[in-house]
Amino acid sequence: MRDSLLRALVLFGGITVAITELASPFQLLRRVPLAVAWTAVGIAASVWLWHHRPGLPHLTIRPLEAVIAAVIAAIAATVGFTAVLSPPNSTDAMAYHMPRVVYWAQAGSVAFFPTPYFNQITLQPLAEYIMLHTYVLSGGDHFINLIAFGAFLGSIVGVSALAGALGLSTRGQAFAALFCATLPNGILQASGAKNDSLLALWLVCLLYFAARRNAPFAGLAFGLALATKATAYLFAPPM
Repeated sequence: MRDSLLRALVLFGGITVAITELASPFQLLRRVPLAVAWTAVGIAASVWLWHHRPGLPHLTIRPLEAVIAAVIAAIAATVGFTAVLSPPNSTDAMAYHMPRVVYWAQAGSVAFFPTPYFNQITLQPLAEYIMLHTYVLSGGDHFINLIAFGAFLGSIVGVSALAGALGLSTRGQAFAALFCATLPNGILQASGAKNDSLLALWLVCLLYFAARRNAPFAGLAFGLALATKATAYLFAPPM
């Protein structure tokens, strides 16, 4: 189940890039075209799931793992509540993450635009591509913070799956997930509009699929990381 979730997240990132880049030259990054595109993706995914229905996993409840899961759930609920109630308000979000989203939404395109602040048109755009889709489809910044929050949750799942791929027991996987969920900087960024949480998710996916020797998904996760934040050029090669 965790493997399927991580595959779905990586495919979601790739599909977001494809839709954005294909629609942008025709100024089609607007509500109706995006709604049609994502509806088509949803239908295709539903058909695939119908023909490849996975069996229900066998769940065994262990006391220690259950306690750890409850702690992680409490942290996630608190962070998610903050993400929903708080508008994007960090310095970087106000300086270039959100302005570029607003410019793109107005133009219906991710083409360059006149600006005195080059970060708005030069830094890696993938996080803002996803923000753009939520911004256009919802009519505002209501769900922008949930992107980092979703990446935070995905990273927790990915770390536990990576621990399993490296041979750790269920207890070791639970503690790995708890370690990820309690990283102070991770908690702070998971309710905001920056791109670090999304980068962390792609790097975790890269490690997981590399450990599973799944070259296509590892390569796609690597590409998504490079398209999200420049620090991926530092962290990804050693991995």
